[in-house]
Parts: sequence; C-alpha cells; structure tokens
Amino acid sequence: MRPELPTIAEAGVPGFSTTVWFALFGPANMPADLVAKIHADVSKVLDLPQSKEFFAKNSFERVTDSPAEFAKLVEHDSKHWDALIKQVGAKVD
Repeated sequence: MRPELPTIAEAGVPGFSTTVWFALFGPANMPADLVAKIHADVSKVLDLPQSKEFFAKNSFERVTDSPAEFAKLVEHDSKHWDALIKQVGAKVD
C-alpha cells in the first residue's frame, strides 16, 4: 500500500473510480462442466496459505465470483471502457 500516494479523485479527477482484475479465460463455448472444474481447481489453489500470503503481500483482494458473475463483470467493464474511449476520442497509434 502507498498511503502517501493520492487517489486519482484526490489528485483532481472527482468521481473517478476503477478496478483492476486478473482472470483466466478459455475458448468460447467451453463446456459448462469443464468451466466448473477449472473454477473449482483454481479456487483450491487460491485457498492455499501461500496464495493468501502472496495476495496480502501484494495488496491483492481475492474475489470469489462464479463464472457467470464474472462474465457480467467483463460485460459491464467492456461497456464502461468502450463508452469512455468514445467519449474522449482515444485512438490507437
């Protein structure tokens, strides 16, 4: 943590809020039973003391969304960033 570092809102952009997340993705239309198995297996690894220690040391917060809940987050974030990119007119060089 860097308590001396101001947030973006504190630095002059009121109302700014965002999050960063990491995830595993597979090919489209993966069988639901395979998605469930991978999700369960990854959850077991993230429950290990070493994983919890790594998360705490690096200021990560584990979120335990289901695959369906995570899909909604991806859809929401995609719409949010798409609208923002269009609003500011950002272009890829």
